[in-house]
Amino acid sequence: LVGADALTFSDYYDKLAILRAANVRFILVEKDEILYQLGRANVEQNELVETQGLATLRRYIAASLLRAEISQWPPLPPGSPNENGEIGFFIILGRAITDALIDLWKTADQDELDCAARSEWIINNLFQEHIGLNHPNLQQKSKEDYEYLVALRLTDLVSQAIGLDFKHNPGKLSIRQKYFDWLLKRLLRKRFDGNPNLPGTLAKVVEKTLFDHHNQAGKGLESKVQTMILQGFFQDLPFPLREEILRDEDFLIGIGLKPQKTTYIEGLAFENTEFWRAVATVANGGECTVKSLVDKHEIKFRPATGRRGQTAISFVYPLTNRNIIFDDDSVSLALNSAVEREAALRRNKHWFDCSPDVLEQAVAKIVSMDNVERRIEELGFWRNSSAAVYYATLQQQL
Repeated sequence: LVGADALTFSDYYDKLAILRAANVRFILVEKDEILYQLGRANVEQNELVETQGLATLRRYIAASLLRAEISQWPPLPPGSPNENGEIGFFIILGRAITDALIDLWKTADQDELDCAARSEWIINNLFQEHIGLNHPNLQQKSKEDYEYLVALRLTDLVSQAIGLDFKHNPGKLSIRQKYFDWLLKRLLRKRFDGNPNLPGTLAKVVEKTLFDHHNQAGKGLESKVQTMILQGFFQDLPFPLREEILRDEDFLIGIGLKPQKTTYIEGLAFENTEFWRAVATVANGGECTVKSLVDKHEIKFRPATGRRGQTAISFVYPLTNRNIIFDDDSVSLALNSAVEREAALRRNKHWFDCSPDVLEQAVAKIVSMDNVERRIEELGFWRNSSAAVYYATLQQQL
């Protein structure tokens, strides 16, 4: 009727709302309906004011998910009116929510606060990591399978952003970078803190999704363009996912990137050797410019003093112009003075989970190393195996 101009979109969605208010199950929810109802709502003081249409949609989706066990799932008996059952409701619902979110961010350059307010309503009221997972068929799956299905759901929010505008002006984030920044702060960071295994699982699913995109491309120019698109997308990914993916050499080679040891500072990736050489130059009073790996920013490191008076480096974050001070005590291991290097290690005995005798040997070994990168690698062995460091990091995350 809408296609034949016998019914307006407004009338169509109003009639859908009546059916949903009457709790008629399971009527497909599509992206356009979500966006239509969102478009009728106002944003006041950066918060969306929920309309009756949005409230009806929210309640209908919640009621449908709550009673997923009454839906018909395949296989159904031959000759059934719909042999695929009602599983399509849950599949299409998940995609509709993601697509609505992505469509909102396509217009974020017009009013980012308005976009964030409407996106917040979607996450708070519609988004579920486990759409349909309370159906008995899925409750029989293992914990690993369940976590993988959740990762698939979150991957959808990440992978669909490949269609967002990636172009940005100097000193400003692109639409896609703004979306990923919002997604990390609003949703992913909390999930990663609650489940340390999730970033790795999610990264694997994202890698597979990107590989599928890459394999769909032809040869020649089309393949080269696709490779450039995927490299740009990888560059924009939230930092925890990029960090996980950088560990997969096969994937990096697959999208045309060179695998190498990497150091991360505030989400920026640097080649390990080049980074610590630059730190050594700056820690001993000089200045040095180093290029970030993925986005190729030229960043100038300068000497600085840390919060506790220790040796540090500073630089201006390229996209936000925010001054960053990297004051981890490991910077002191780049000092030319062996006395100061030893003092830094002894200030941080919690890095070494060992007896006093072994501590003396470890300190002497690290201090005597000529190469700063080797000192950092040796220190990393001790820090990564220290229970005190682990719990201190955990407390910071909490």
